[in-house]
Amino acid sequence: MRRGEKGFTVIEVVLTCAIAAVLGSVSTMSIFQTMRSVSASESHLVAVRQLQNAGNWIGRDVQTAENIVVDNLEYPNFLILTWTEQDYIGDDPVYHAVTYFIEGISGGIGTLKRNHSSSTGADENLIAAYSMYYHLGDPAGTSSTSYQDPVLTVKLCSISGDANESRTYSFVPRPDFQP
Repeated sequence: MRRGEKGFTVIEVVLTCAIAAVLGSVSTMSIFQTMRSVSASESHLVAVRQLQNAGNWIGRDVQTAENIVVDNLEYPNFLILTWTEQDYIGDDPVYHAVTYFIEGISGGIGTLKRNHSSSTGADENLIAAYSMYYHLGDPAGTSSTSYQDPVLTVKLCSISGDANESRTYSFVPRPDFQP
């Protein structure tokens, strides 16, 4: 370039374009990587939250249970808990039964539901957790229950997106205090 002329040389323009292209591709890759990790984190959090919901409901019911049934249950039943609510004023005890069952299984993934019924006519259904993994052909990796008095062990597995989480809970029913 001659003295007094203004502007950029071809080399300066080429270098500037090359640097801009490198910075643009690096920032684009960073954005895509961040979006992938956010999606994976969300799937992981959903799976963990489902396990926590199921563990919370089961733990709450086990605390009041007098009878725990885990063996020889017919599909889709997963766990049955029963107890008697004594009526210390009259002679009308209330009998309760809570049944956990897995419904709508597709590809080994279903919804864990809770049914609470009582001798007073109550019949309540709710969803304890979505995305529960239950596959009888995979005994090591599936959700399961076992009971050895007084400990109920519940293994729960949840799959959400690419996230596969499992938790094992051990519950001990509250002692039966009779007046």
